[in-house]
Amino acid sequence: MEKTTIEAEAAPPWLLEMLADIDDRKLDAAFRQFADDAEMYLGRTHVAGVEAIKDAIQAIPAGDRHTLHEFWDLGGVKVTWGKTSAGTPFTFLLYMSEDGKVRTFRVTSGP
Repeated sequence: MEKTTIEAEAAPPWLLEMLADIDDRKLDAAFRQFADDAEMYLGRTHVAGVEAIKDAIQAIPAGDRHTLHEFWDLGGVKVTWGKTSAGTPFTFLLYMSEDGKVRTFRVTSGP
């Protein structure tokens, strides 16, 4: 089996803007890069459709800020690692469509 090494790189501007917009509760702007029928898995929660994703994010208490520490681009999958201002680590897996939209958003967060 051949092994490939992937180096962390700078996150794309749309992803950094998405985090800032989530923090500022500008959810229409935050999810403009998402397909209308995108899915999100947040822990054990699964929602389908960008409007349902916005509703699920809105239900999370505001206040924390996200800081992205690492980003890896695997082509059709983008991987992130960061922490919130409360020190909570998070990881995102963003599965992309061929037209560059997020189709599936997997979020893990917590200690």
